[in-house]
Amino acid sequence: MKFWYRVCFVLVRVGLFFWHPVLRVQGLENLTKGAAVLCGNHSSADPLWIILALRQPELFRIMAKSELRRAPFIGWVMEKFRVIFVHRGEHDTQAVEECVRALKSGEKLLLFPEGTRCNGNKHVRAKTGAVRMAAAAG
Repeated sequence: MKFWYRVCFVLVRVGLFFWHPVLRVQGLENLTKGAAVLCGNHSSADPLWIILALRQPELFRIMAKSELRRAPFIGWVMEKFRVIFVHRGEHDTQAVEECVRALKSGEKLLLFPEGTRCNGNKHVRAKTGAVRMAAAAG
């Protein structure tokens, strides 16, 4: 799996350079080695863009809504890259436990604490799950 992740990572990074050559990222030195919870704002960034911008060749675990699992091809790819699917609006303890296990094993976890897309006109209060998972993983 790591091999295919790295192949896809390199191919998409090359494509991103031609599509959006002026992508700049500040603060990469603050990204720790090993386990980390990365929280994105879902108004301006998607997981793919964040992962590519961080230039990390290691596999990130991403938490995504369970409905995406049913999307043709995309759902299959997400399963292959070990995305953690969560049932939103429920207390999905299985997904939370999987996130905590990933963190305890030294993986990075990317999630969007608002739990939904939002834009400049729509404010969505962040959920507390990211902090709870980080605390549970130590």
